[in-house]
Amino acid sequence: MHEPSKLSVHIRLVEYLFKNRKLDTNFSIARVLIIKVNEFPNVTIDEIAYLAHTTPGSVTKFCKKLGYKSFKELRTDRLNYRYANLFRDMFSIAESKGIDSALNFFIIENQKKILEIFETFEFAQMDRIAKKLAKTKRGAVFTGLHGFAATNLFFELSKYFGIGLYEINRDSDQLIIENILKKEDIIFIISLTGKWINEKIKESIITEEHSQKIVLLTYQSKDKYSDFCFEVVSFKDFYEFYNTNYFSSSTLEAFFIFLSIYLAKEKSN
Repeated sequence: MHEPSKLSVHIRLVEYLFKNRKLDTNFSIARVLIIKVNEFPNVTIDEIAYLAHTTPGSVTKFCKKLGYKSFKELRTDRLNYRYANLFRDMFSIAESKGIDSALNFFIIENQKKILEIFETFEFAQMDRIAKKLAKTKRGAVFTGLHGFAATNLFFELSKYFGIGLYEINRDSDQLIIENILKKEDIIFIISLTGKWINEKIKESIITEEHSQKIVLLTYQSKDKYSDFCFEVVSFKDFYEFYNTNYFSSSTLEAFFIFLSIYLAKEKSN
């Protein structure tokens, strides 16, 4: 089974366009690429350059900005995942059997997916995190765009237990990050690729002094960050994690729901 180690090209382009604030050549290239993404790999660099009113050289530079070695590597980054056909099959059923049948199909398949996610979590780890969370009154979650919706769900759930949590953009000023790391009781960090937390450890923003209050959610190995975190929740078993926002968002939401269930049990003791 293929195990992706990076964000898919579609998600990279979506995040780039969302974060970009300038109307420049890179914006034009990203816009053209996301329009043509369903035609990958049957597109040429000359075609993209023409539609973006720029040069092949500029397209290559943009590809490297996204983390690819070349345009060829970018246009062939179309990974298959187990749920790739879920929506296609749902639409096909809607056309042939009607809306009710399509909805029933989706509900059944989605339930299978959620149960599979829950079964992959380590129950003992959930219990440890819940015990620590139950003793706190406030905390924060550092996240990027991909974890925004799941984190907001976690905030809604935490209100039932009188815990004040808030969300912080990982790209905030360094002084803000350092202040939060120092003052809050518990810190959840969503760094799926590990790039963000690697940079902060290198910059000494995250130190061993913070280790007993940090819960890291990542796709990387647990051992890599064990010295800097109270707990490392690794999604290494989720092979399709980076290929679809639907799957990654569902996984993050399932984690926070499951954690909240354990927290409810802990609070009742």
